[in-house]
Amino acid sequence: MKRKDFIQALSISIGGFRLPVNSLLADRLIKIYDNYVAGLRYYRFDRLKSHISTGAVLQLVREKQNKYDAFAVAVYFQGEKLGYLPAYENVVLSNLLDSGVDLKAFVSQIDPTAACFNALAIAVFAPGVIPSNRLIEMIKDEGRADDANDLYRNGFKVFS
Repeated sequence: MKRKDFIQALSISIGGFRLPVNSLLADRLIKIYDNYVAGLRYYRFDRLKSHISTGAVLQLVREKQNKYDAFAVAVYFQGEKLGYLPAYENVVLSNLLDSGVDLKAFVSQIDPTAACFNALAIAVFAPGVIPSNRLIEMIKDEGRADDANDLYRNGFKVFS
């Protein structure tokens, strides 16, 4: 594989982390978070819990202007706020959202009878790009730069 082709295959778009998916790269979701939603008792969870099930799609909304938490990430179900990601672990996810990373959130656990602090857990996934078998084989077939046979690597000195 030529260096130019490899760099083009791995080129990062200006808008964020999104890499092109082609025959050399495979796209998949990687779980990066799984924990309880905070603040359920202050929002619409009691009214919505009978409609929410494991695997339900949730929306993450970054609240940059939140006066209580500069890294606030609200959790919504069908347009209704349920609560927030806990403040002690939301910094990375808020930065990913600010960078335009397309995070996917789903209900990983729900117990409508549990206390509000552990009634609803969510799993968050980020897009991941992994090399395909074709890319791995191409990399193996390509020699290392240090193995190239040229005057520089053979000890030729341009300046004496």
